[in-house]
Amino acid sequence: NPSRPTKIIVHGWHSGPNSHLQHLKDALLDVMDVNVILVNWRSFDTIIYPLAVQRIRPVARVLGSLVDSLVKYGNAKFEDIHIIGHSLGAHIAGLSSMYTDSGTVARITGLDPAGPLIRDDPLFRL
Repeated sequence: NPSRPTKIIVHGWHSGPNSHLQHLKDALLDVMDVNVILVNWRSFDTIIYPLAVQRIRPVARVLGSLVDSLVKYGNAKFEDIHIIGHSLGAHIAGLSSMYTDSGTVARITGLDPAGPLIRDDPLFRL
């Protein structure tokens, strides 16, 4: 429903969309009249952490394209979009806004952003 705000939730390293973020989705839907999208990047989320870190940028590009499509074709508004990411998903959420072509996401929340291999790299960190 394009008249409702949209919450996009991105899971962290090695957790998947059926993790504790399902509880976050349920809580959001219980207390707010919102759309919720769970991003599943599990097929790129390898057990080898350094490879997973290398894959956050391509996943962020796809998420940025999704947001553009929601605005362009789904009549969503950038000011109504909130991306929430956990662990490596927090970095995907932050980077995704760099890959939107038609505007800027209103709000991005990073829950316990991952630090290893990212903390000192300005190309990847929030």
